[in-house]
Amino acid sequence: MLDASHPRGGEDVPYASGLTDFLHEVSEEREHQVATIARHLFLSLDELNMRENLRLMDLTDRQAQGDPDPMLPANIRSSAIRLEDLNHRLTTRQIELQKERSLTLGDIVHCGRAWVLPYPDRDRPEYSGMRRDDDVERTAVDAVIRHEEGGLCGRERGT
Repeated sequence: MLDASHPRGGEDVPYASGLTDFLHEVSEEREHQVATIARHLFLSLDELNMRENLRLMDLTDRQAQGDPDPMLPANIRSSAIRLEDLNHRLTTRQIELQKERSLTLGDIVHCGRAWVLPYPDRDRPEYSGMRRDDDVERTAVDAVIRHEEGGLCGRERGT
Protein backbone atom coordinates (compact mmCIF):
# COMPACT_ATOMS: atom_id res chain seq x y z
CA MET A 1 0.00 0.00 0.00
CA LEU A 2 1.36 3.40 -0.93
CA ASP A 3 1.38 6.34 1.43
CA ALA A 4 1.94 10.08 1.38
CA SER A 5 5.72 9.57 1.32
CA HIS A 6 5.41 7.85 -2.07
CA PRO A 7 6.84 9.87 -5.01
CA ARG A 8 3.36 10.38 -6.43
CA GLY A 9 2.42 12.28 -3.28
CA GLY A 10 -0.01 9.82 -1.75
CA GLU A 11 -2.24 9.89 -4.81
CA ASP A 12 -2.58 6.08 -4.65
CA VAL A 13 -3.61 5.93 -0.98
CA PRO A 14 -7.35 6.41 -1.66
CA TYR A 15 -7.02 3.94 -4.54
CA ALA A 16 -5.43 1.25 -2.34
CA SER A 17 -7.81 2.02 0.52
CA GLY A 18 -10.74 1.73 -1.87
CA LEU A 19 -9.53 -1.66 -3.04
CA THR A 20 -9.16 -2.86 0.55
CA ASP A 21 -12.68 -1.69 1.36
CA PHE A 22 -13.96 -3.31 -1.85
CA LEU A 23 -12.21 -6.59 -1.03
CA HIS A 24 -13.72 -6.59 2.46
CA GLU A 25 -17.21 -5.84 1.14
CA VAL A 26 -17.05 -8.52 -1.56
CA SER A 27 -15.57 -11.04 0.88
CA GLU A 28 -18.46 -10.54 3.31
CA GLU A 29 -21.01 -10.85 0.53
CA ARG A 30 -19.32 -13.97 -0.84
CA GLU A 31 -19.14 -15.57 2.63
CA HIS A 32 -22.88 -14.98 3.08
CA GLN A 33 -23.65 -16.48 -0.35
CA VAL A 34 -21.43 -19.51 0.21
CA ALA A 35 -22.94 -20.11 3.66
CA THR A 36 -26.43 -20.06 2.15
CA ILE A 37 -25.43 -22.44 -0.63
CA ALA A 38 -23.68 -24.76 1.85
CA ARG A 39 -26.75 -24.86 4.09
CA HIS A 40 -29.06 -25.70 1.16
CA LEU A 41 -26.57 -28.21 -0.22
CA PHE A 42 -26.34 -30.03 3.08
CA LEU A 43 -30.11 -30.07 3.57
CA SER A 44 -30.80 -31.32 0.05
CA LEU A 45 -28.13 -33.98 -0.15
CA ASP A 46 -28.75 -35.09 3.43
CA GLU A 47 -32.42 -35.65 2.59
CA LEU A 48 -31.54 -37.57 -0.57
CA ASN A 49 -28.99 -39.59 1.38
CA MET A 50 -31.53 -40.43 4.09
CA ARG A 51 -34.13 -41.56 1.52
CA GLU A 52 -31.60 -43.75 -0.28
CA ASN A 53 -30.47 -45.26 3.03
CA LEU A 54 -34.08 -46.11 3.86
CA ARG A 55 -34.49 -47.69 0.42
CA LEU A 56 -31.30 -49.72 0.85
CA MET A 57 -32.39 -50.87 4.32
CA ASP A 58 -35.76 -51.95 2.91
CA LEU A 59 -34.08 -53.87 0.10
CA THR A 60 -31.60 -55.62 2.41
CA ASP A 61 -34.42 -56.49 4.84
CA ARG A 62 -36.37 -58.04 1.97
CA GLN A 63 -33.29 -60.00 0.94
CA ALA A 64 -32.72 -61.19 4.53
CA GLN A 65 -36.35 -62.37 4.72
CA GLY A 66 -35.86 -64.49 1.60
CA ASP A 67 -37.74 -62.39 -0.96
CA PRO A 68 -37.57 -64.33 -4.26
CA ASP A 69 -37.44 -61.19 -6.46
CA PRO A 70 -34.67 -61.82 -9.01
CA MET A 71 -33.99 -58.07 -9.31
CA LEU A 72 -33.32 -57.63 -5.59
CA PRO A 73 -29.50 -58.04 -5.71
CA ALA A 74 -29.29 -55.63 -8.65
CA ASN A 75 -31.49 -53.12 -6.83
CA ILE A 76 -29.33 -53.40 -3.70
CA ARG A 77 -26.19 -52.82 -5.74
CA SER A 78 -27.82 -49.88 -7.55
CA SER A 79 -28.89 -48.32 -4.25
CA ALA A 80 -25.40 -48.75 -2.78
CA ILE A 81 -23.86 -47.07 -5.84
CA ARG A 82 -26.38 -44.23 -5.54
CA LEU A 83 -25.39 -43.72 -1.87
CA GLU A 84 -21.71 -43.62 -2.80
CA ASP A 85 -22.50 -41.08 -5.52
CA LEU A 86 -24.47 -38.87 -3.13
CA ASN A 87 -21.66 -38.94 -0.56
CA HIS A 88 -19.10 -38.16 -3.26
CA ARG A 89 -21.22 -35.24 -4.53
CA LEU A 90 -21.51 -33.83 -1.01
CA THR A 91 -17.78 -34.10 -0.35
CA THR A 92 -16.82 -32.66 -3.75
CA ARG A 93 -19.23 -29.76 -3.46
CA GLN A 94 -18.05 -28.94 0.08
CA ILE A 95 -14.46 -28.75 -1.21
CA GLU A 96 -15.58 -26.49 -4.07
CA LEU A 97 -17.46 -24.22 -1.67
CA GLN A 98 -14.41 -23.96 0.56
CA LYS A 99 -12.42 -22.77 -2.46
CA GLU A 100 -15.15 -20.26 -3.33
CA ARG A 101 -14.83 -18.73 0.13
CA SER A 102 -11.33 -17.48 -0.60
CA LEU A 103 -11.01 -14.25 -2.52
CA THR A 104 -8.01 -12.18 -3.47
CA LEU A 105 -7.42 -9.18 -5.64
CA GLY A 106 -4.31 -9.66 -7.72
CA ASP A 107 -2.65 -8.79 -10.96
CA ILE A 108 -4.16 -5.32 -10.88
CA VAL A 109 -2.83 -3.30 -13.76
CA HIS A 110 -3.22 0.45 -13.61
CA CYS A 111 -4.19 1.51 -17.12
CA GLY A 112 -5.10 5.06 -16.22
CA ARG A 113 -8.00 6.91 -14.74
CA ALA A 114 -10.24 9.77 -15.55
CA TRP A 115 -12.62 11.82 -13.49
CA VAL A 116 -15.24 13.89 -15.20
CA LEU A 117 -16.07 16.67 -12.77
CA PRO A 118 -18.36 19.65 -13.10
CA TYR A 119 -16.26 22.75 -13.70
CA PRO A 120 -16.93 24.45 -10.32
CA ASP A 121 -15.64 21.42 -8.37
CA ARG A 122 -12.14 21.63 -9.80
CA ASP A 123 -11.14 24.29 -7.25
CA ARG A 124 -12.33 22.42 -4.16
CA PRO A 125 -9.55 21.56 -1.67
CA GLU A 126 -10.19 17.81 -1.70
CA TYR A 127 -9.28 17.70 -5.41
CA SER A 128 -6.17 19.87 -5.09
CA GLY A 129 -3.82 16.86 -5.26
CA MET A 130 -4.99 15.93 -8.73
CA ARG A 131 -2.77 16.88 -11.62
CA ARG A 132 -4.17 18.20 -14.83
CA ASP A 133 -3.63 16.02 -17.89
CA ASP A 134 -5.32 17.21 -21.07
CA ASP A 135 -5.04 13.78 -22.79
CA VAL A 136 -6.70 12.03 -19.87
CA GLU A 137 -9.44 14.66 -19.69
CA ARG A 138 -10.08 14.38 -23.44
CA THR A 139 -10.24 10.58 -23.17
CA ALA A 140 -12.71 10.85 -20.28
CA VAL A 141 -14.92 13.32 -22.10
CA ASP A 142 -14.87 11.16 -25.25
CA ALA A 143 -15.85 8.10 -23.20
CA VAL A 144 -18.75 9.96 -21.60
CA ILE A 145 -19.90 11.26 -24.97
CA ARG A 146 -19.78 7.74 -26.47
CA HIS A 147 -21.74 6.42 -23.50
CA GLU A 148 -24.35 9.16 -23.70
CA GLU A 149 -24.71 8.91 -27.47
CA GLY A 150 -25.00 5.12 -27.23
CA GLY A 151 -27.77 5.46 -24.66
CA LEU A 152 -28.95 2.53 -22.56
CA CYS A 153 -25.66 0.65 -22.83
CA GLY A 154 -25.30 1.03 -26.59
CA ARG A 155 -28.88 0.11 -27.53
CA GLU A 156 -31.13 2.52 -29.28
CA ARG A 157 -33.73 4.11 -27.08
CA GLY A 158 -37.11 2.44 -27.13
CA THR A 159 -35.82 -1.06 -27.85
